[in-house]
Amino acid sequence: MSRILTSIAAGLMLSGSLALAQDTDTPAKTLTIGDKAPSIKDISWIKGKPVETFKEGETYLVECWATWCGPCIRAFPHLSKLQKQYKGKLRILGVGVWERGDDPMPMVKEFVAKQGDKMDYTVGLEKNDSIAKNWMGPAGQNGIPCGYLVGKEGRIEWIGHPGTIDPV
Repeated sequence: MSRILTSIAAGLMLSGSLALAQDTDTPAKTLTIGDKAPSIKDISWIKGKPVETFKEGETYLVECWATWCGPCIRAFPHLSKLQKQYKGKLRILGVGVWERGDDPMPMVKEFVAKQGDKMDYTVGLEKNDSIAKNWMGPAGQNGIPCGYLVGKEGRIEWIGHPGTIDPV
């Protein structure tokens, strides 16, 4: 089993007293493995059940993407496959970042609708550069797609290209 899948499996098996993600609007100076996951409050949800906070005992993959990003678009079916494979154990949250224009929401909604089953997981769009400022920048990530595995304790367990997470 790959190291990434081992991290996913460990995150899915954790139990006991769990801490939730940060609930602050102050960006972390750095974000790395073991840190509490930043807030996801400032997202407009487009598809799937909205997520306002990471729930104790649940595992999430926060995947950053954009409509203009070819590698992101190629990763959508893979993420949909993972969402189905780990249904009830892992929740995939695709969050649009770095979109261009004064009001990208209508364009992003149309794009997501056209993806259909290729994007078969919860999808949203950051507001006020919230993911860029609180996740991407502090983690030193300047390219997308970029994924963050948030374990049952609300801590970052893995950061990387979501296409490198292989199903078991």
